[in-house]
Amino acid sequence: MAGDFQVKIRGFRIELGDIENAIAEQPDVKGCYVGVFDRPGGKAILAWYIGPGLAAEVLRAWLAARLPQDMMPAFLVPIESFPLNISGKIDRTRLPLPENKPVEAIALDELGVQIRDVWANVLSVPATTIGVNSHFFHLGGHSLLAALACNRLNASLGSALRPKTLFEHPCFA
Repeated sequence: MAGDFQVKIRGFRIELGDIENAIAEQPDVKGCYVGVFDRPGGKAILAWYIGPGLAAEVLRAWLAARLPQDMMPAFLVPIESFPLNISGKIDRTRLPLPENKPVEAIALDELGVQIRDVWANVLSVPATTIGVNSHFFHLGGHSLLAALACNRLNASLGSALRPKTLFEHPCFA
């Protein structure tokens, strides 16, 4: 594992090495690397892992019992092997970024279209990647973006949605 590397994200000081250690404790993980990348909504934690047959959602559920929310990676990217530079170290520039895969198109009513479009805008992802099973926080959301999404929905719908509601019901459907 890499040595500890401290970053500040949304006001929290986070040791990336602590996240790597938690991921490495999962029995099916054969290797991992944790980094930070800039995205329109701010910095996000991104973790790459080698875990043949280990789905990202299974790893996410396993980590949720071991890490505080502010340390949870926004994205978990399974890979077969780490790209290495000529020195034998992980070549961070060649690590794949998370994919925004289109989901099966669904028929949405007007309210569903408004919610999907606000999520897409706030999370800086294509609307086609948001489906009925999409999870706000697994798409890269965090507490500040949840507040922003609620504010935008309240302005357009004349509602009084609170960010707490998005934490309690983070899935689109």
